[in-house]
Amino acid sequence: MADKDEEGKERPLILRNKAPRWHEQLQCWCLNFRGRVTVASVKNFQLIAASQPAAGAPTPSQQVPPEHDKIIL
Repeated sequence: MADKDEEGKERPLILRNKAPRWHEQLQCWCLNFRGRVTVASVKNFQLIAASQPAAGAPTPSQQVPPEHDKIIL
């Protein structure tokens, strides 16, 4: 269910990259993909919901520009 502001409009979902954890045994940064990745790559990433709005992201009281109606990955 989407988060709504006081006017009933849907607020954008802000995503950020999940930070890797240091693996002491392997001596490298690791993300657990739970078997979903077949080839290891530095280009693999995971997105999670940001707990804080991104800098410059519109707040519910601000008008959201039309170009923000698109999802860019």
